[in-house]
Amino acid sequence: MEPLPFDWYAWIILPMLVFLARMVDVTLGTIRIIFTSRGKRHIAPLLGFVEVFIWVSVIAEITRGAHNIAA
Repeated sequence: MEPLPFDWYAWIILPMLVFLARMVDVTLGTIRIIFTSRGKRHIAPLLGFVEVFIWVSVIAEITRGAHNIAA
């Protein structure tokens, strides 16, 4: 009997990428709020754009493999 192939991308790489992307996303959100509260409102929309771009990219990558329950 042949062992099942281990899918490195689905089980190791993708969860690590999601974790790192969420760390960056939350950090950017915090920095954006700090800039807004200090009156640097011209930088906040740029950080917000990058924050949302990261979130949408991660969700798109997750839903790409959503057809496979094991992935």
